[in-house]
Amino acid sequence: MKFSISVAELQKYFGSIGSVIPSRSTLPILESFLFELTGSRLKIVATDLDTAMTVSLTVKGSKDGKITIPGKRLMDTVRALPAGDISFSADTASNKISLLTANGEYKLTGESSESFPTIPEVKAETEFSIKDETLKRFVAKTIFAVSNDELRPAMTGIYFQ
Repeated sequence: MKFSISVAELQKYFGSIGSVIPSRSTLPILESFLFELTGSRLKIVATDLDTAMTVSLTVKGSKDGKITIPGKRLMDTVRALPAGDISFSADTASNKISLLTANGEYKLTGESSESFPTIPEVKAETEFSIKDETLKRFVAKTIFAVSNDELRPAMTGIYFQ
């Protein structure tokens, strides 16, 4: 697997998807991102088995593949990099990942993509569109009533009708 992308763009996507990765998990694979490259389309998946988030972005890809990369270590490494481009290359047979930037080369060890949990397909019976500002306003007016008690999961969400 081989592709390149700008550091700033990757940081932006990590900011949104990184919150899904649990800090401690009984399944270590959940602390990783699944990277899947097909042509010039990179799909990054993160899950904690309750919540899953996927982002798709356009990259300069040259070799397709799938691999899981340790999330926290990758986010910390990318966050410390200066602006510019970063080239990823991963050997899916040995699970070795190399990040090449103008400042140097970074090496990580990933895991096989086969051990990453499958994300179920959601088939919506009903779809609707809403402006993001309207949704933000609705959530802001109801979030005060959401419980933080994980022992009562039914109370930790917002009901949409």
